[in-house]
Amino acid sequence: MIFVARITNDDYVSVAVQAEPGYIVTFEPSASGDRVHHILLYGCEQPAYSTSFWVGTATCMGPAHILYAWARNAPALELPKDVAIPIGNDGDPVKYLVLQIHYSHPFEGNVRDFSGIKLHLSPVRPKYIAQVYLFVSNEPIPPRLDAAYNNMSCYYRGNATLYPFAFRTHTHAMGRVVSAFLNHGNEWQMIGKRNPQWPQLFQKLDKSMEIKTGDFMAAMCRFDSHDKEKPVPMG
Repeated sequence: MIFVARITNDDYVSVAVQAEPGYIVTFEPSASGDRVHHILLYGCEQPAYSTSFWVGTATCMGPAHILYAWARNAPALELPKDVAIPIGNDGDPVKYLVLQIHYSHPFEGNVRDFSGIKLHLSPVRPKYIAQVYLFVSNEPIPPRLDAAYNNMSCYYRGNATLYPFAFRTHTHAMGRVVSAFLNHGNEWQMIGKRNPQWPQLFQKLDKSMEIKTGDFMAAMCRFDSHDKEKPVPMG
């Protein structure tokens, strides 16, 4: 069992393990929001370092696939029936798992922290393969605004039809609302909308949706920067 005993402010700590062949059907977090800002689970062909433990933001050598994210005491995520994430199998790009923990503050006293994610695997290949589709804005947040907006969008160019089943947000303390939308067949639909200060869970969609080649996707983040004196790169 690997544990962390000493950190500084905003430390990123990573642990790498070789992926056991199978299909992830449930992610069960074991962490506290009082201590951990967020946890990201990456899938890699090779980890960033040959050691199994390191401090810093590096994750993978080469492409990094986000498999799961946790923050603000979110509950476990159980994937829908006949849906799973493949790892460690022949032909899979995920040969190693890298668990990255962003700690909020240094520990007080003699603390050993065992935060992490328990994975539930199935040996059976499912009908549908799950992945995370990530939207990120690199635009700075302008100061002195009660409502500052960052918008992002793209066309889907993949060949496979996507069936979104859950929506997740992530901001820091300035975030107020994060929304995502789909334009399919010249009709706008909301994928999801959530306050990022709530538990940052994967919120299940209450309707069936399809994303096909050529569809247009957009996301919007609203921030409160009224007390900031200069642009903020990440809020």
